[in-house]
Amino acid sequence: MKKNKFVFGPVPSRRLGRSLGIDITPGKNCTLNCCYCQLHQTLNPTNSRRSFCNYEEVLSELFLSLEEISPSPDWITFSGTGEPTLHSEIGKIISKIKMVSGIPVCVITNGTLLHLPEVREDLSLVEKVMPTLTTLDDVIFQKIHRPASGITLKTTLLGLTEFSKKFRGFLEIEIFLIAGVNDYLENAQKLGSFIKSLHKVDGIYLNTAVRSPSDDTVKAVSPENLLIFKKHLDLGINISTAYELSPLPKISLNPSGELGEERIQALLFRHPCTTKEMAATFGVSVEKIENILAKLHAKKRIKANSDGTWNIA
Repeated sequence: MKKNKFVFGPVPSRRLGRSLGIDITPGKNCTLNCCYCQLHQTLNPTNSRRSFCNYEEVLSELFLSLEEISPSPDWITFSGTGEPTLHSEIGKIISKIKMVSGIPVCVITNGTLLHLPEVREDLSLVEKVMPTLTTLDDVIFQKIHRPASGITLKTTLLGLTEFSKKFRGFLEIEIFLIAGVNDYLENAQKLGSFIKSLHKVDGIYLNTAVRSPSDDTVKAVSPENLLIFKKHLDLGINISTAYELSPLPKISLNPSGELGEERIQALLFRHPCTTKEMAATFGVSVEKIENILAKLHAKKRIKANSDGTWNIA
């Protein structure tokens, strides 16, 4: 099997089922350098949109991957190492996917570029968008996200407001909480008030550092405090949390799909996983995954995290 540069998974997701990922900003190109990111730091955050990779090459790889995966994934998801809306041709990629495939599309975004009309237009065709929101306090926004020049809390909130007015798909806001930073109840009340002011929001996902972030000073909010925060949001819509576990979907490969070290590394580069999650992702035994991980670990290409996940070394 040819090594993929842009497509990874399918990844077993508790929110999206079997999700086939597309990384169109390879090399950690992002508008933010969030302290809670599971991957390595964004060395040069940017707000400049450009073509980080050839969109036709991305589509070719995607459609070849879909031919090899059985059964088909539940979602095609733009995520990965950076901020997907930075890619200036994401709209072209989405349009082509919608023309060729009947699989729903999701974009996981930090929401910092939604103030741009062209970005809102690019995302208008997808079935689900998941933007991030952590605070209404500018000092805390800067502390958590360490944004690129030109990226502000004000424009981020404006973009989310404008996007909610016309987006016809499912809008789920992810609120990421860090213990001692933005988990205080006044923040919950202010976030709840802002979300109520939006034209439409279909769901909220309360997340925290249940997976090891690159910055080990970032601490997770306890399940009890997450539920308290949830209550103080005071919203009449569905709110799920990072601690609400559901069975991971099993994914089977086409018999021709080979599993080797490169595919494991490509997945871990974009999405830290446990051994069981990787077994579910590739539809193989835990023992097979453990054998490959042992080889990669011996070569010092991967490392074990304290939360039971593996990551690129």
